[in-house]
Amino acid sequence: MIVPAAMAADMFVPIVHMARRPACNAFLDGKHIHRPATTAGTVAIRDRRIPSYTDSTIVDNVSFYISFADLARLVEQAGGRRVDAFPHLLDRAQDDPILYMLARTSEAAMDYPSEVSSLFLDQLYNTVCAHVAATYGGVDLPAHPSRGGLPARQEARVRDLLLTNLRGDVSLARLAALCDLSERHFSRAFKQSVGASPHRWLLLKRIEHAQALLKGSNMAISQIALDCGFAGQSHLGRVFTKVIGISPGAWRRAQKN
Repeated sequence: MIVPAAMAADMFVPIVHMARRPACNAFLDGKHIHRPATTAGTVAIRDRRIPSYTDSTIVDNVSFYISFADLARLVEQAGGRRVDAFPHLLDRAQDDPILYMLARTSEAAMDYPSEVSSLFLDQLYNTVCAHVAATYGGVDLPAHPSRGGLPARQEARVRDLLLTNLRGDVSLARLAALCDLSERHFSRAFKQSVGASPHRWLLLKRIEHAQALLKGSNMAISQIALDCGFAGQSHLGRVFTKVIGISPGAWRRAQKN
């Protein structure tokens, strides 16, 4: 990720090792530290407010750049305690299967950048923030279960906005603002109401729309993909096959038999 220079100092960076890395020597704020060998799935955290860090080892990592301002907003919305610093975790191995899974999800998404929606990225970023805050910042994030989910009128407004933005290029913050809720509370309430996260719900609606066009029109699959908010025919094909179990073309042929 490219980080604006003005923001770089106000960030901490959870670094997920995607492959084994050998032991190495590094320097942090003028002090020598020994970094032990690690396996895939271990995590380090770097505080970018400590600028003088050097490590010449080239490894396969996924780094999440998180601003302290975003973290403070998340924690405040959840009613938790403010986190001003993290242990740097650069001189010891810390296994973290959850962050490793999120890093793999991020890698897979970045393989197809044109297919990644703002809504998906917002949800992934917030999930990483919450996990790191709870696991390494000692933050107790209350569940705040939503009582019955969203009111019907709010749910309808959110559904309408999502369905007019099939590509998913609507922010989680905008959806939450429609309901006058924090992003975290909104996500929980929406899932309780409809049984899926906003991104997942919209994805399934896109597939439903594609099925209707495949069955009820002679449109080319490539055009159907675009009309349903997918980046192209291959994008539709991958998602459709994962959700329905067969390709769009095979499903269309089956409907005609």
